[in-house]
Amino acid sequence: MALRRGGQRPLGADIPMGKVPDFIRSVPLDKAMHPDTLLAFDMNGAPLASSHGFPLRLVASGWAGDSWVKWGTNISVLDKEYDGFFMKTAYRRPVHTVAPGTAVDPAAMVPVTAIKPKSAIASPVAGQRLAAGPVMIRGAAWAANRLSRGWTSPPITAAPGRHRKTAPTC
Repeated sequence: MALRRGGQRPLGADIPMGKVPDFIRSVPLDKAMHPDTLLAFDMNGAPLASSHGFPLRLVASGWAGDSWVKWGTNISVLDKEYDGFFMKTAYRRPVHTVAPGTAVDPAAMVPVTAIKPKSAIASPVAGQRLAAGPVMIRGAAWAANRLSRGWTSPPITAAPGRHRKTAPTC
């Protein structure tokens, strides 16, 4: 409505609103040179689709997905961390744990890189009634720079007086 009042005729399908900063992220040289860090031009034998980052995507194994930069067109080597919006303002986390909703001084924030260890148990499911005896626990775990292909624990018993066995580490 506002565009019509201003005399704009519909010539396209989209109207950009505001200005978006260039999506530029930097990666420390040791991570960039790590053998598990890849530059992907294709996926499954075909050129990357735009939704997957065509023409070039950084695959920073072990790092959070927001560090896997898409749509790469050039690479520069800098002597310090890039000083743009997506390094200094967006995709940052507090250095120390804070309660949700707590204001954090920007000086106490760092770029998101490696993720803290996490895991998910696929079975048994929460609330599931289990028969007495050994139970196989299945799931996946991932950590700062490693990702398991899924793990299966040794049997764990909750029988009184019996010792529990711990699942293997990734």
